[in-house]
Amino acid sequence: MTDVLVLGGVAPSVSALARGLEALAALGAEVDVLLLNLPAGGRVPQPHRSAGRLLPRRYTADVPPRRWSRAWLVEGVRYRLLLVRLRTTSASVRVAALAGRDAGARAAAERADVVVALDRWAVYAAWRLARRRDLPAFQGLPAAVDHLRLRPVRGRTS
Repeated sequence: MTDVLVLGGVAPSVSALARGLEALAALGAEVDVLLLNLPAGGRVPQPHRSAGRLLPRRYTADVPPRRWSRAWLVEGVRYRLLLVRLRTTSASVRVAALAGRDAGARAAAERADVVVALDRWAVYAAWRLARRRDLPAFQGLPAAVDHLRLRPVRGRTS
């Protein structure tokens, strides 16, 4: 079974996404979809209704560090720097930074055998995640479906 990670910076039309996901399911692929809805102004991205939480979280660990400890202060500084970086970067870098910081997105990327970018804002994030594990990356669901039809990727057996 092939695991496919689909990244999007803007919520696509439901019918187009459904057709692509049905085609991937027909090929026997398990699909994780991570959507991030960027508003027109490009300020702070808000998560799409069907997406996991991709907004910057205050703590990267599951359990926040004790207040006023060294770890707490370091996390606070990292969080503030991330907010400044998100405010001053392009939308594609913002999507990549948020996807790389979120634990759910990183776990989905570790399981993935193929990475797909739905739109131009997710291309950089998909490329970075694919480069980390030397995976094939595609822009658009039709390209990924054609690739899986011609050269099926064998997923993990365990």
